[in-house]
Amino acid sequence: MNIKFGHREIKNQEQLEEFIPYEVVTFCIAWKQRLDRLVDKDVRLDIYRKTYGYDVRYGLQENSVKWFFHLELYYPNSDFQQRISYLKINRFITLPSREGRGGQAFKELLECCHHFKQLEMIRLRAIRSATGFWKKQGFREQSDQIPWIYGDSLAYDLNCLKRPAVLTKCPYIYDLKKCNCLSCTTFHKNFHMKGESIK
Repeated sequence: MNIKFGHREIKNQEQLEEFIPYEVVTFCIAWKQRLDRLVDKDVRLDIYRKTYGYDVRYGLQENSVKWFFHLELYYPNSDFQQRISYLKINRFITLPSREGRGGQAFKELLECCHHFKQLEMIRLRAIRSATGFWKKQGFREQSDQIPWIYGDSLAYDLNCLKRPAVLTKCPYIYDLKKCNCLSCTTFHKNFHMKGESIK
């Protein structure tokens, strides 16, 4: 399978399920299978357990082809149900570039996110380049948090109660669903009322 969990080589999905939750297993393997098909190679998958959740890395380097994806899967703060709620993209490399593979890989990633029933958003670490690519995929800057201007029902409160304190330095956000914590619910209620008042 070309999969490793920590220092263990994994032979099949059932063995991986002995170590990590089913939702993490199905997401990781589903995206690996889609990446395998995109590049027509056996992409390497490495999974590490962390205090915040899981560190997941996909890699392939062969001749001129270099693919490397580094994701972090986060649980929410301990007061909430412990299901993966945030996904952070640290690295997202598809070389050679300008072949449309990056957009395809991200599309496949989004389609695999349904394995996480509580996943609310994807965060992107601070970047200095490729901002046009990420905005084209639907990411927006964290400062764009005004739903009555942007017509966005998914914007969240910057003081969201679910967001882990360690999830920082991620100025770009891709929203998947509305957060239902008290802080975000109040945020939406207040901005809805403000939006109605200026019409």
